[in-house]
Amino acid sequence: MRNTRRIAENEDKEDRHLVNRIASDGDKAAMEQLYNRYQARIAGFLYRTLASQDDIAEIYNETMLVVWRNALKYHGGSRVSTWIFSIAYRLCNNWIRSNSRFLHLDDTSDEVIDLSPAIDLQLSQLEYHQMLQNAIKTLSFDQRVALELAYFSGHSYTEIGEITDVSENTVKTRIFYAKRKLKSILKTQEISGDCQNEK
Repeated sequence: MRNTRRIAENEDKEDRHLVNRIASDGDKAAMEQLYNRYQARIAGFLYRTLASQDDIAEIYNETMLVVWRNALKYHGGSRVSTWIFSIAYRLCNNWIRSNSRFLHLDDTSDEVIDLSPAIDLQLSQLEYHQMLQNAIKTLSFDQRVALELAYFSGHSYTEIGEITDVSENTVKTRIFYAKRKLKSILKTQEISGDCQNEK
Protein backbone atom coordinates (compact mmCIF):
# COMPACT_ATOMS: atom_id res chain seq x y z
CA MET A 1 0.00 0.00 0.00
CA ARG A 2 2.80 2.37 0.91
CA ASN A 3 4.62 1.57 -2.35
CA THR A 4 1.44 2.24 -4.33
CA ARG A 5 1.07 5.62 -2.62
CA ARG A 6 4.71 6.45 -3.29
CA ILE A 7 4.32 5.55 -6.97
CA ALA A 8 1.21 7.74 -7.23
CA GLU A 9 3.03 10.62 -5.54
CA ASN A 10 6.00 10.29 -7.90
CA GLU A 11 3.71 10.19 -10.94
CA ASP A 12 1.90 13.30 -9.73
CA LYS A 13 5.21 15.07 -9.16
CA GLU A 14 6.22 14.30 -12.76
CA ASP A 15 2.80 15.43 -14.01
CA ARG A 16 3.06 18.71 -12.09
CA HIS A 17 6.49 19.34 -13.59
CA LEU A 18 5.06 18.86 -17.09
CA VAL A 19 2.08 21.12 -16.40
CA ASN A 20 4.40 23.81 -15.00
CA ARG A 21 6.53 23.65 -18.16
CA ILE A 22 3.41 23.99 -20.29
CA ALA A 23 2.11 26.90 -18.19
CA SER A 24 5.36 28.86 -17.97
CA ASP A 25 6.93 28.25 -21.38
CA GLY A 26 4.21 26.80 -23.62
CA ASP A 27 6.49 23.77 -23.82
CA LYS A 28 5.18 21.57 -26.64
CA ALA A 29 7.49 18.69 -25.73
CA ALA A 30 6.03 18.66 -22.21
CA MET A 31 2.54 18.71 -23.69
CA GLU A 32 3.38 15.77 -25.91
CA GLN A 33 4.68 13.82 -22.89
CA LEU A 34 1.54 14.57 -20.89
CA TYR A 35 -0.63 13.67 -23.87
CA ASN A 36 1.06 10.28 -24.22
CA ARG A 37 0.99 9.60 -20.44
CA TYR A 38 -2.78 10.00 -20.25
CA GLN A 39 -3.94 8.71 -23.62
CA ALA A 40 -4.54 5.08 -22.62
CA ARG A 41 -6.01 5.99 -19.21
CA ILE A 42 -8.49 8.57 -20.49
CA ALA A 43 -9.37 6.50 -23.56
CA GLY A 44 -10.10 3.54 -21.29
CA PHE A 45 -12.25 5.74 -19.06
CA LEU A 46 -14.15 7.09 -22.06
CA TYR A 47 -14.60 3.67 -23.65
CA ARG A 48 -15.99 2.03 -20.54
CA THR A 49 -18.08 5.07 -19.67
CA LEU A 50 -19.55 5.62 -23.11
CA ALA A 51 -19.68 1.89 -23.92
CA SER A 52 -18.80 2.91 -27.46
CA GLN A 53 -15.70 3.90 -29.40
CA ASP A 54 -17.54 6.70 -31.20
CA ASP A 55 -15.98 10.12 -30.61
CA ILE A 56 -13.47 8.87 -28.01
CA ALA A 57 -10.44 10.22 -29.89
CA GLU A 58 -12.18 13.54 -30.41
CA ILE A 59 -13.13 13.87 -26.74
CA TYR A 60 -9.59 12.96 -25.64
CA ASN A 61 -8.03 15.48 -28.01
CA GLU A 62 -10.43 18.15 -26.78
CA THR A 63 -9.55 17.23 -23.18
CA MET A 64 -5.86 17.75 -23.80
CA LEU A 65 -6.54 20.96 -25.70
CA VAL A 66 -8.28 22.28 -22.58
CA VAL A 67 -5.23 21.19 -20.53
CA TRP A 68 -2.93 23.04 -22.94
CA ARG A 69 -5.01 26.23 -22.83
CA ASN A 70 -5.63 26.17 -19.07
CA ALA A 71 -2.33 24.98 -17.63
CA LEU A 72 -1.87 28.37 -15.96
CA LYS A 73 -5.16 27.85 -14.09
CA TYR A 74 -3.97 24.63 -12.45
CA HIS A 75 -2.94 25.58 -8.92
CA GLY A 76 -2.13 22.17 -7.49
CA GLY A 77 -5.10 21.81 -5.17
CA SER A 78 -5.65 18.24 -6.39
CA ARG A 79 -3.61 15.66 -8.25
CA VAL A 80 -2.99 16.43 -11.92
CA SER A 81 -4.78 13.20 -12.79
CA THR A 82 -7.88 14.39 -10.89
CA TRP A 83 -7.80 17.67 -12.80
CA ILE A 84 -7.43 15.97 -16.20
CA PHE A 85 -10.10 13.37 -15.46
CA SER A 86 -12.48 16.16 -14.37
CA ILE A 87 -11.99 17.87 -17.74
CA ALA A 88 -12.59 14.59 -19.58
CA TYR A 89 -15.67 13.95 -17.44
CA ARG A 90 -17.21 17.34 -18.24
CA LEU A 91 -16.61 16.92 -21.96
CA CYS A 92 -17.95 13.37 -21.83
CA ASN A 93 -21.00 14.56 -19.90
CA ASN A 94 -21.67 17.19 -22.56
CA TRP A 95 -21.41 14.50 -25.23
CA ILE A 96 -23.83 12.27 -23.31
CA ARG A 97 -26.37 15.08 -22.98
CA SER A 98 -26.40 15.51 -26.73
CA ASN A 99 -27.19 11.80 -27.22
CA SER A 100 -30.66 11.03 -25.87
CA ARG A 101 -30.19 7.24 -25.87
CA PHE A 102 -28.30 7.49 -22.57
CA LEU A 103 -30.45 7.37 -19.46
CA HIS A 104 -29.88 9.35 -16.28
CA LEU A 105 -31.20 7.77 -13.09
CA ASP A 106 -31.76 9.47 -9.75
CA ASP A 107 -29.69 8.21 -6.81
CA THR A 108 -31.01 8.74 -3.29
CA SER A 109 -29.27 6.34 -0.87
CA ASP A 110 -25.81 6.72 0.67
CA GLU A 111 -25.43 3.07 1.65
CA VAL A 112 -22.25 1.33 0.46
CA ILE A 113 -21.64 -2.36 -0.12
CA ASP A 114 -18.45 -4.18 -1.01
CA LEU A 115 -17.46 -5.19 -4.51
CA SER A 116 -17.24 -8.92 -3.83
CA PRO A 117 -18.63 -11.15 -6.61
CA ALA A 118 -22.40 -10.90 -6.67
CA ILE A 119 -22.92 -14.61 -7.28
CA ASP A 120 -20.89 -17.76 -7.56
CA LEU A 121 -20.94 -18.11 -11.33
CA GLN A 122 -19.66 -21.35 -12.81
CA LEU A 123 -18.22 -19.57 -15.82
CA SER A 124 -14.85 -19.04 -17.35
CA GLN A 125 -13.14 -15.74 -16.61
CA LEU A 126 -13.76 -14.62 -20.20
CA GLU A 127 -17.48 -15.40 -20.02
CA TYR A 128 -17.85 -13.61 -16.71
CA HIS A 129 -15.92 -10.59 -17.98
CA GLN A 130 -18.21 -10.36 -21.03
CA MET A 131 -21.34 -10.66 -18.87
CA LEU A 132 -20.03 -7.94 -16.56
CA GLN A 133 -19.20 -5.59 -19.43
CA ASN A 134 -22.67 -6.09 -20.92
CA ALA A 135 -24.24 -5.42 -17.53
CA ILE A 136 -22.18 -2.24 -17.05
CA LYS A 137 -23.56 -0.91 -20.34
CA THR A 138 -27.06 -0.90 -18.81
CA LEU A 139 -26.06 1.49 -16.00
CA SER A 140 -26.76 5.20 -16.11
CA PHE A 141 -23.93 7.48 -17.19
CA ASP A 142 -23.33 8.74 -13.65
CA GLN A 143 -23.18 5.20 -12.27
CA ARG A 144 -20.75 4.04 -14.98
CA VAL A 145 -18.51 7.03 -14.32
CA ALA A 146 -18.42 6.37 -10.58
CA LEU A 147 -17.58 2.68 -11.06
CA GLU A 148 -14.99 3.41 -13.73
CA LEU A 149 -13.19 6.03 -11.64
CA ALA A 150 -13.28 3.92 -8.47
CA TYR A 151 -12.45 0.44 -9.73
CA PHE A 152 -10.68 0.89 -13.07
CA SER A 153 -8.92 4.25 -12.62
CA GLY A 154 -8.21 3.90 -8.89
CA HIS A 155 -9.59 7.24 -7.66
CA SER A 156 -10.82 7.71 -4.10
CA TYR A 157 -14.44 8.69 -3.43
CA THR A 158 -13.20 12.18 -2.52
CA GLU A 159 -11.39 12.52 -5.85
CA ILE A 160 -14.40 11.20 -7.76
CA GLY A 161 -16.49 13.87 -6.05
CA GLU A 162 -13.99 16.50 -7.22
CA ILE A 163 -13.97 15.13 -10.76
CA THR A 164 -17.75 14.93 -11.08
CA ASP A 165 -18.53 17.98 -8.91
CA VAL A 166 -20.77 16.12 -6.46
CA SER A 167 -20.52 15.23 -2.78
CA GLU A 168 -18.72 12.13 -1.55
CA ASN A 169 -22.06 10.74 -0.33
CA THR A 170 -23.47 11.09 -3.84
CA VAL A 171 -20.51 9.15 -5.17
CA LYS A 172 -21.16 6.40 -2.63
CA THR A 173 -24.83 6.40 -3.58
CA ARG A 174 -24.11 5.98 -7.28
CA ILE A 175 -21.70 3.14 -6.64
CA PHE A 176 -24.18 1.45 -4.32
CA TYR A 177 -26.98 1.53 -6.89
CA ALA A 178 -24.63 0.53 -9.70
CA LYS A 179 -23.43 -2.55 -7.83
CA ARG A 180 -26.95 -3.46 -6.75
CA LYS A 181 -28.13 -3.31 -10.37
CA LEU A 182 -25.13 -5.31 -11.58
CA LYS A 183 -25.83 -8.02 -9.01
CA SER A 184 -29.45 -8.22 -10.12
CA ILE A 185 -28.51 -8.45 -13.80
CA LEU A 186 -25.80 -11.05 -13.23
CA LYS A 187 -28.13 -13.12 -11.06
CA THR A 188 -30.78 -13.04 -13.81
CA GLN A 189 -28.21 -14.08 -16.41
CA GLU A 190 -27.05 -16.93 -14.18
CA ILE A 191 -30.63 -18.20 -13.84
CA SER A 192 -31.19 -17.81 -17.58
CA GLY A 193 -27.98 -19.75 -18.27
CA ASP A 194 -29.01 -22.52 -15.88
CA CYS A 195 -32.38 -22.86 -17.62
CA GLN A 196 -30.71 -23.15 -21.01
CA ASN A 197 -28.32 -25.79 -19.70
CA GLU A 198 -31.21 -27.86 -18.41
CA LYS A 199 -32.82 -28.10 -21.85
